[in-house]
Amino acid sequence: MYVRSIVNQDAADRVFAQLRLTPPQRERCVAIVRDGYVSAHRLRDEARRSWHVLMQTLRNPGASLEQALAEQRQVGQYQESLAEKRLATWFQLRRILTPEQLARLSTLSIDPSAELGETNGEQGDSHAGPDGRP
Repeated sequence: MYVRSIVNQDAADRVFAQLRLTPPQRERCVAIVRDGYVSAHRLRDEARRSWHVLMQTLRNPGASLEQALAEQRQVGQYQESLAEKRLATWFQLRRILTPEQLARLSTLSIDPSAELGETNGEQGDSHAGPDGRP
């Protein structure tokens, strides 16, 4: 299933159960996450390429600090754009919840990116690149 590769289905099912989502709400949640993931695909690819360019710059004995800083700024811009997309997705998800479900959500300990399956290295170790490797 295509969505299973995007969404950590077990984690999503746990959250869906805790929030007591209806089947239509579940379907809408999966669609929102899928659409958010797909729309961010180009940005993730660009972030990875940019990170690799930064690593090449750092390994280049002739590279200057200014070159490395410029590359780091580019990596940061992609990461910021991806973070904004994650937030937009999270707020889209919240819009389909009832007031009771929103209240329940506020009591859960949820990392939106982890629970919804975004495990492609964008989060986590600050020393890791966008591909999750140091």
